[in-house]
Amino acid sequence: CAPDRELRLDIGSLDAGDAHDLALELLDQHAAKHTLERMLQQAAGSAFLIHELAQHVRAGGALHDAEQLELDDILWQRVLALAPVPRALLTVVAVAGRPIKLQHAQQAAGTATLAPRALWALRAERLVRTDGLGAAMEVETFHDRVRESIVARTPAADAARYAAELARVLQAANAGDDESLAALFERAGELGRASQYYTKAVPQAVAALAFERAEVLARKAIALARSDAELAAAYEAAIHYYTDMARFADAYEATRQGVGALGIAIPAKFVPPLFVRDFAAAQLRLIGRKPADLLALPAMPEGRLRLAVRLANAGAKAAYQVKPVLCVALCTKIVRLCLTHGNSP
Repeated sequence: CAPDRELRLDIGSLDAGDAHDLALELLDQHAAKHTLERMLQQAAGSAFLIHELAQHVRAGGALHDAEQLELDDILWQRVLALAPVPRALLTVVAVAGRPIKLQHAQQAAGTATLAPRALWALRAERLVRTDGLGAAMEVETFHDRVRESIVARTPAADAARYAAELARVLQAANAGDDESLAALFERAGELGRASQYYTKAVPQAVAALAFERAEVLARKAIALARSDAELAAAYEAAIHYYTDMARFADAYEATRQGVGALGIAIPAKFVPPLFVRDFAAAQLRLIGRKPADLLALPAMPEGRLRLAVRLANAGAKAAYQVKPVLCVALCTKIVRLCLTHGNSP
């Protein structure tokens, strides 16, 4: 009977002597010198990779001269030899890129009736590792190299389909963190959804003190946005991130780029003639109006202009920190736009 739990012992990278001794032991002490050298070169101190290459050699396989893809070819041949059901499950686990619950992997792979022996076989083949029992059991690829080999060789359409299915399963179960869901939707080719989840992940990364990661996520959200609303939300997340980090020049530049992408130009620095134009236009629209009349202005219609005004408001603090007069100019433009097109919430 196969065990329900496995003992995981991380031994790290072997030094040259230990790697050499392990390889000799696995090859029954009789490997040709050039085969041993190639094997150690490709394994790079990994006990798992030494074992995989030794198994390949003992089965009659050969190793080519220092080809980095040799091991990947070996692993992929083992994947191709799997039955369709465990192979689908393994592909989903590889696409996930992190430990996930077995039940979620099965749902995404369409293998809800997976027999226990199929999972045991994947573990015995050192293709996956598991942790936990029953409904709490999590599964992941046994080694990063297994995951990389499968992801690189799985047809793009299949990888996209599995990524989309897994993202929806995790969504329904409220089980996926926003960054992981974003990565799955990106792999699935649903770039707008990926942008939305990358945007949501930015403040979470900041809260976790992963500041550099937060900036990367914000940039990905901007790059993947497919609608004006997604673009505005991504830029707003970037503006708040830079402002919170006291990177006010970067926050103002993000404001300028975001507002510009939505059709409203704001200058990189204070330009007196532009300020005078906006100020005069606002003053003209205020003639004969009481303060209470301003509250009665109609709401600005939904659309790019309203999104641009929202971004401009988000960047006002950064503009002040860069140069107070720059904030005055930005706020004057906002007032002019609101007087002309309606109040913005």
